Amino acid sequence: MGVLAPALAAKDTWLRVSAPEFTLITSLPQRDAVAWAGEFSQYVAAMRSFFKNGNRELAPLTVVIFSRERDFEKYRPLGADGRPQLMAGFFSRQPSWAIAGLASLNSPEDVRRTIFHEGVHWFLSQNDRVNPVWLDEGLAEVFSTFRATKTDAEWGRAIDEHVALLRLNDNVSLKDALFAAHGDLFGDDSLRTSFVYAKSWEFAHFVIFGQHDIPRDALGKYAQLLSQAITPDQAFTRAFGKTYDQMDKLLDGYLRGGRYHIARQPLTKVDPPKIAPAPPFEVEFALSRLALVAHRNRSPSNMRAARSHWRTPTPAGTRRSAMRSRTMGTSRERSWNLPGRRPAVRATA
Repeated sequence: MGVLAPALAAKDTWLRVSAPEFTLITSLPQRDAVAWAGEFSQYVAAMRSFFKNGNRELAPLTVVIFSRERDFEKYRPLGADGRPQLMAGFFSRQPSWAIAGLASLNSPEDVRRTIFHEGVHWFLSQNDRVNPVWLDEGLAEVFSTFRATKTDAEWGRAIDEHVALLRLNDNVSLKDALFAAHGDLFGDDSLRTSFVYAKSWEFAHFVIFGQHDIPRDALGKYAQLLSQAITPDQAFTRAFGKTYDQMDKLLDGYLRGGRYHIARQPLTKVDPPKIAPAPPFEVEFALSRLALVAHRNRSPSNMRAARSHWRTPTPAGTRRSAMRSRTMGTSRERSWNLPGRRPAVRATA
């Protein structure tokens, strides 16, 4: 990757948008930053209601959104081949903090979906149990369609690109997604990645919202059964009461039926986010965390890249050594990286 330019933060105007459960560090224009932070606050409240986690404490979350995608390129996680992975954003949770890095895409809808997709990973990362790839990504895609109106929060809208891809390729089986591993995604085969995301979205959406006799808690039960000493095939049959072939037929009918439920609930009263110029040391602190969690191999060059952000002076009275200890010490913590949403590419027929 090379050494990250420590001047990155200095050449932009960075903002700090604060809310009770997250902090946004961004070089986006102020109007856009405030709008996205406000909607994300509504999203947090809605997810707490849906997942029934009440006031359960979430890992403190920092979201970094770049105003130019070329700046995000420097922080894309590297794959096993040493090349940047094709993703619009990524999320990492450590025991005591969480961070998400997001590229600013051309379409506001794509940016919003990426933010809400990553937010689901944040919620799910509360659990010590590691879920299958399709479950994490399927739920994240379902709730990535979150939007807040003047009175309601809603999610569950169909994702047109997923529907189109699956209809054009109706021979894709559910098992193709169920047994995908993190390492199978974000490589050169972007079409396969798109299939996994589309099928995972379809299955999760069907179980949550579709009309069927499958228990609504089947997704959670399946994940729980996988942690026991039984095979994935046995867990699937016990949780969903269907074989793979039977589920494929149900999903095919659901897809071609073209009717998808949209969940709605009244907006929750939340405090408006607070916005201020981001101090340079705070920007560098967030960027250094991105640089650390984006690379699995923790090579010396990558560590030097992360440390390059510490060349920015800190304000008087700030204990740089304490801040460095908390950031650079993450390599000693249990790392749980969850790749972000599908690559920002469109599959064509």
